[in-house]
Amino acid sequence: MESLKYENGRLFILSQTLLSNEENWVEIKSKEGAFNAIKSLAVRGAPLIGVFAGYCTAICSKTQEIHSLKEYLDSSRPTAVNLSWATQRIVKAYESGKDPLQEAENIESENAEMCRKISEYGLSLLKDGDGILTHCNAGELATGRYGTGLGPLILGTEKGYNFHIYCDETRPLLQGARLTSYELEKAGADVTLICDNAAYYIMK
Repeated sequence: MESLKYENGRLFILSQTLLSNEENWVEIKSKEGAFNAIKSLAVRGAPLIGVFAGYCTAICSKTQEIHSLKEYLDSSRPTAVNLSWATQRIVKAYESGKDPLQEAENIESENAEMCRKISEYGLSLLKDGDGILTHCNAGELATGRYGTGLGPLILGTEKGYNFHIYCDETRPLLQGARLTSYELEKAGADVTLICDNAAYYIMK
C-alpha cells in the first residue's frame, strides 16, 4: 500500500495519525507543513521519513535557502538518522548542480529496492503455516513497499504463504493495533490483534 505520493510536482502523505479509522491524503505545501507532518507522526518510520524529507527538501529548495531549510527540517526529529541523511543528499546534489528532485526520486527507488531485498531474504527464513508475533510497526507505512520487519509477511502472503500472525497492540501509541494489523488485513493476511500483556502466553 502507498503512504507517500509525488505526482505532477505535488507531494501527498497518507496521514498516519488518523489510521486505521480514516484514510486521509494530505498535500504538503511548505516547509512548515513538512516539519509538522514529521513532528506529529503523520509521517513516521525512519526509512519513510528519509524519503519524505528528500522530497520536501527538493521541493522547498525552489523558494528557500537550502542550508537553512535542511537545518530546519532536521530539527523536526533529531534522532531520525534517515532524515538528516536524506536532506544532506539533496544538499549535495544541489551543490553539485544535479537535479534535487531526481535525487529525491533516487532515494525513494533505492529504499524500495532495499525493502524488497530484505523481504525476500526474510521470507527465505520462514515456512508456510508459521505462527509469527509482531511488535510495533515496520511495514509499508514506516518504510515503503513491503516494509522491513513486516516485509516478509506481506510478501509471503502475496505469494500464497499461510501465516497466522499475532499482532501486539504496542502501547502507548498503538502502532500495532492501528497500523500493523491494518496493513496485514489490507494484504489479506490472517492476523489476530492481541494486547501486549498476552505476548508472553503466545510465545509460550
